[in-house]
Amino acid sequence: MDKVKSRGWSIENPAYLAVAQVLSSGFNIPIDRALQKYNNMAQAMDEETRTWQRIALIMGYSGWNFDLPYWGTQSHLLAEQAEIEEMKQDYKYNAKKLKAQGYKRIPLTGPKAGKPDGKLNEDYIEVERWDGVIEYWINLNK
Repeated sequence: MDKVKSRGWSIENPAYLAVAQVLSSGFNIPIDRALQKYNNMAQAMDEETRTWQRIALIMGYSGWNFDLPYWGTQSHLLAEQAEIEEMKQDYKYNAKKLKAQGYKRIPLTGPKAGKPDGKLNEDYIEVERWDGVIEYWINLNK
């Protein structure tokens, strides 16, 4: 589900294949076959794909036969992973900065979890983590 949400309206969103497979089974329209062909050609043209894999993909084999991603391209997945790692590093840096400024993070679970009392940006702040979860940090200096 994370990939479906993060990719949005991109053709590399696996939700499109799921919808196409439902339409194919319900109405006998081979939309899923066309999307799979598109995926094979995109994987064949990807810079991370080896030559022998390119040949096999063009001949009609599926990418999962060669440990390629089920949907999407390897370079796109590597770029997504690098972006997530960068967001994690930014979060860690910002967390250290907030701690130095006198903020304390509220746990995401437990009896004290949830939105704190007070005014936003005065008594507490909202911080979005790399995975989309909102955290609250209380200002201890007040």
